[in-house]
Amino acid sequence: MSTGTVPLNTSAIDWELSLKLASGKKQLAIDMLVMLTKRLPEDKTLIEQAHAQHQLPELGDVVHKLHGGTCYVGVIGLRDACKEVQTAIKLKRFHQVDDLVAILLDEINSVLSCAEAYLQDKDE
Repeated sequence: MSTGTVPLNTSAIDWELSLKLASGKKQLAIDMLVMLTKRLPEDKTLIEQAHAQHQLPELGDVVHKLHGGTCYVGVIGLRDACKEVQTAIKLKRFHQVDDLVAILLDEINSVLSCAEAYLQDKDE
């Protein structure tokens, strides 16, 4: 995927991928999604602050950590958005960072809005 073209998913959580990443263990997939979504509001705030203050090393650190967490949950759009921000910072494509951070924040919001419904559905 080329930088700046990360699509906003209509369904931010791919439950089948989450199950696959958890070796088919439903409870583990639920636990991983819960851990990710509990951390997202704080990560979102840190990303917004670092971006607003043009602190690219700090922004890169927060996004790197978030990217690691996305590798265990089926949140492809969020994972890809993290990767795009990291790549832009690493390659010093600073002119792309604003747009990519906006996409990343949209993906975080999408995951947060979908997570509650997904978790309620998976408990049944």
